[in-house]
Amino acid sequence: ENDRTGLDPGASYGVHMEWDTHIGPAPINVLARTRFHFDSDNGSQTDLRASVGVYGSERLGVGVFGQATWGSSDWVRAYHGAGDGGLLYTALGVEGMYELGRHWLLIASAHARFLQGDAASSPITEERTNYFASAGVAYRF
Repeated sequence: ENDRTGLDPGASYGVHMEWDTHIGPAPINVLARTRFHFDSDNGSQTDLRASVGVYGSERLGVGVFGQATWGSSDWVRAYHGAGDGGLLYTALGVEGMYELGRHWLLIASAHARFLQGDAASSPITEERTNYFASAGVAYRF
């Protein structure tokens, strides 16, 4: 539990769809996903994301992406303390993948997230812009 607000994060389930294509040599990926909190009082969230590959070699791929995320009124109230549903945030970032071997991949990303609407003006919001970085290892079957 978050000591400052009393908000209680949890798990969600949902649907994830992707479409891959190319514009010339550049790979394009569009994804849409919706997730519902297991505690139905905490609502739902929906993302729309587009990525384009900007560099590719035999073992390395790099892309840039933009994303918009919307939340239901219950989601905004559960995670931001007050407000109505709508656009929660937009994000811009870079992602990359490096093949470590035949099956193993190193995956990393960094992005900036810009809160919007009632999430941005919430009384518990300290920063409207946040920065994230992640890295992980994946096994490809």
